[in-house]
Amino acid sequence: MQKLLLSITTFFFLVLQGINAQPSDLNSYLLKNSLGIEVSADEFSGPGMDLLTEEFSKNQFILFGERHFTREIPVFLESLLPSLLEAGFNHLGLEVGPIGATHLTNKVLLSEPQDHPYGVPFYVTKEEFGFVKTFLENSKSKNKVWGLDVEALFGVRTVISELKRKDLNAKEQELADDLHQASASAYEEFMSTGKYSRAPIFRKEIRSKLNELQSISSNEEVKWTINKLLSDAEIHLSRDGYFKNSRRTDLMKENFMKYFMDEFQETGEYPKVMVKLGSNHIFRHFNEQHLPDLGNYMANLAKSLGENSLHVALYQAKSTTIWWISENAQKGNLQPRDKPYEYSYPPVLVDIAPKTQWTLFDLRPLRELIWRQRWVEEEDKIEWLKNAPEGLIKIAESQDLVIIIPETTPQTLLRD
Repeated sequence: MQKLLLSITTFFFLVLQGINAQPSDLNSYLLKNSLGIEVSADEFSGPGMDLLTEEFSKNQFILFGERHFTREIPVFLESLLPSLLEAGFNHLGLEVGPIGATHLTNKVLLSEPQDHPYGVPFYVTKEEFGFVKTFLENSKSKNKVWGLDVEALFGVRTVISELKRKDLNAKEQELADDLHQASASAYEEFMSTGKYSRAPIFRKEIRSKLNELQSISSNEEVKWTINKLLSDAEIHLSRDGYFKNSRRTDLMKENFMKYFMDEFQETGEYPKVMVKLGSNHIFRHFNEQHLPDLGNYMANLAKSLGENSLHVALYQAKSTTIWWISENAQKGNLQPRDKPYEYSYPPVLVDIAPKTQWTLFDLRPLRELIWRQRWVEEEDKIEWLKNAPEGLIKIAESQDLVIIIPETTPQTLLRD
């Protein structure tokens, strides 16, 4: 019986080879399944755009994965919003906490730029702010932006800003003001030293004030908010890498499902959701930390609903963007590199993509080929596929579409 199944698998594998008219090497196969995206003055067109936008109506969830802090990606995603909204994607999940999402929404709706960098991670630049603003102005849903992540390591002031919008009594207001000032001072010290240990949430005196405010408040929303911040802080404070990363991925799934079910209970329909996260979080299978991340959860949830999900990763071949804290970083400003950094990941794709245009690779045919290759006799295996880099295999098994951008540039901080 086993030999019969193997023979059947081999037969269909060979048929598939014939149907696809297999190229003689890996590069040719990948290029055969690629399409160009033309870019002119922040407008995008071409067969790659056509394929991408045609996929929107076929899916319950669209997941966009990125390398953060690049100007081109939010500009590109903003250009996709008309097609996404037309296909019913009126909910946007972001790599921020639920409180951070509320704060970001309030800031955008009030047209108030962030008053300090990193209060809401990644959304402190002109390009990111513009993307969210365009979405909020055009989405037809009530609960538009979903905060899927832990609250920010640096976001105590963000949380306190939201608490100060609540109905506080005099003592609560006094403590909230003290916390706002203390977190602002701690943040500036953190930015000037570059030491994580100086981040606001790591300060015992700040956590002590948060506990005091929680203990005296009669406002359940205030209590919940502080409890959320302190429980998320335990993830940041942990030195156990497994706990930190696995708890974070679990929390992202919990947050997503709460928003999802709240929307379903209110409308009676399963919401169509697009998310924008770091590319590591949208893997269909285990992520780069060998954990089942939100992408895995959403892929399985879509299938359980009888629907599909589309996983789209955007990578650049070169980048002049750098964001990190150093002696020369001038309190966290986006600093261009002295010369572009060249990436080697994802393997093969960054090397063979044309340097003059964006390239969309459809990896779904390769994924099927990889699966079939595992179940045929050695002599029937495709030679060039046997030697494919493991990193490429992982990407093909976890991403549907990969877009390679020749070069990305820095974003513009709102406060500049």
